[in-house]
Amino acid sequence: MSIGLPLSLFWQPTDDLTVNLSYVPLLNITARVTYRVAPHLRAFAGYEFANESYFLAGRADRQDRFFAFEQRLVSGVQWEPFDRVRFVANGGYAFGRRYGEGQAQFDSLRDRVDVRPGPFLGLHAGVRF
Repeated sequence: MSIGLPLSLFWQPTDDLTVNLSYVPLLNITARVTYRVAPHLRAFAGYEFANESYFLAGRADRQDRFFAFEQRLVSGVQWEPFDRVRFVANGGYAFGRRYGEGQAQFDSLRDRVDVRPGPFLGLHAGVRF
C-alpha cells in the first residue's frame, strides 16, 4: 500500500486472487479484481473513472482546457505467453462520457458533448523492455 497521493492498494488474499485499487486526484479511480486461471492466463473485472484535460492551441482564453470524462465497467482476459509479452482482450460498458471546454473540471463546460452509454470491446498487445 502506498500512503499519500496517488493512493494505491494491492491486496493478494490468495496466490491466485489479487485486488488493486488506485486513486489519482481528482477524478481518476481504478478498482480491479484479477484471478489467475492458469500459469499465464488471468481473468479480471473492475471499474474505471478516467479524466483527462488538455490545453488547446489557439484558444482565446489561456486558462481554458479541453476536458474528457469517462466511466467504465470492464472485464477481460490477459495472456502472457512469454516473460515480457502481454495480450489483453476486454469488453464492458462505458457511461458518463462527456467532453467540453472550461477552466476547471467542475465548471459547467462550454461546447459540451455527452456521448450515450454503450458497450465496448478492446484488444491490446504489448512488449515490455
